[in-house]
Amino acid sequence: MNRGTDVAAVRWSLVVLCVLCILGRRERSALADQVDDVLEALPSPTLTCGTEIISELHPFDRTASVLKATPVSVADMPFATGLEIQITETAKYVHWVQLGIRNVEPVQKGDVLFLSFWMQTIRSENDTGEGLVSVAFQKEWDDRAFQTGCAVDCAAGWRRQYVRAVARSDYRPGEATLRFQLGFRPQTIRIADVRLLNFR
Repeated sequence: MNRGTDVAAVRWSLVVLCVLCILGRRERSALADQVDDVLEALPSPTLTCGTEIISELHPFDRTASVLKATPVSVADMPFATGLEIQITETAKYVHWVQLGIRNVEPVQKGDVLFLSFWMQTIRSENDTGEGLVSVAFQKEWDDRAFQTGCAVDCAAGWRRQYVRAVARSDYRPGEATLRFQLGFRPQTIRIADVRLLNFR
């Protein structure tokens, strides 16, 4: 695709998607259902971390003693499986408890990235009563394409989350990692249908 007008159009389309996500999180609205329609109208993206992210997410070394990740079946949703994540202790730093997966496709500086996933909170000891996760895609600590926090209330059920960003560096396959950082207070959350799209 032309990396001028076409990229600008993709960026604005993804801004619209993020607005739909914000509105859709507040109530179960038909707005959230429009997201896939908008995505289908955009140029075909590259799946930066492949198609099996949920099954291939792995814990970081420091994480094993306080995190348990279990595949679960999901009914009445656009996806059939998810990953239930239990955090048993509060970590000193949020990034000390992580699940991650490396990129399998290259990313070029200026590429438009769009992360989409579903999240549900089963229980939470966080002050707000919400399940919390910080999501990042990065090569090194000082070279992040994005990092943002997501929160879902226990009563909210499944909620779709979106993150839009523009790559600030080139990443060869295996150089960058999609990270779910979970070192908050004890909680149990579920994530599903994780997709990191690259609209070049």
